[in-house]
Amino acid sequence: MTEFRYSGSDNLDIVALLEHYNGKILDWVRAGVAPGQRVLDFGAGKGHFCNRMDGYAVSAVEPDRTFHARIACPAHATLAAAGGGFDLVYSLNVLEHIDDDAAVARGFWECLKPGGRVRVFVPALPLLYTTMDERVGHVRRYRRGELIRLFERAGFVVDDCRYFDFLGFFATLAYRMAGGSGTPSRLSATAYDRFAFPVSFLLDRLSGGRITGKNLILSAHKPEVPA
Repeated sequence: MTEFRYSGSDNLDIVALLEHYNGKILDWVRAGVAPGQRVLDFGAGKGHFCNRMDGYAVSAVEPDRTFHARIACPAHATLAAAGGGFDLVYSLNVLEHIDDDAAVARGFWECLKPGGRVRVFVPALPLLYTTMDERVGHVRRYRRGELIRLFERAGFVVDDCRYFDFLGFFATLAYRMAGGSGTPSRLSATAYDRFAFPVSFLLDRLSGGRITGKNLILSAHKPEVPA
């Protein structure tokens, strides 16, 4: 079997530089999770997030085995290999790469204990699909209702689904209209993170994430008793 290799490795390195952006995502992932609980990072990449989950019993799923040396917790190539009984599964910018995302949502259900939670971060809105999405292998960008239905059909109760990065919507739309090359720019990304993202996050807070944004964040849980 051919080993999986992720085509957007350089993009992961740029995303890792976004201190403010990543900090808010990590705060959201860790909110309400007690130290010592079992946590699974699905699609861990080079370990940028799971390596910062200090105090939790973290495991990772990453199909690109060349990244495993960068991951500081137990790493598996498949969801099935990770086992079950997790309190939280989170997945950041991964589902959009997978043709059968419904199978992944069902896999999350299987690996969570009753009452366990799932948190998912994905790119929003087909309107914003650009050469960058194409270059890194995105199959889709999600509409809010589509993402909610995906997890409800897998058996989850969706607690929240909202937009993230208000200003990012307009920045990405401008990038698309300008015919961006799909090649990441470290300078533009870090400048956006430092100067624009704090304002964007404030607008997310003020709007409740109900208007628009570059991404969607979903929180859901597996009922204690199956419906």
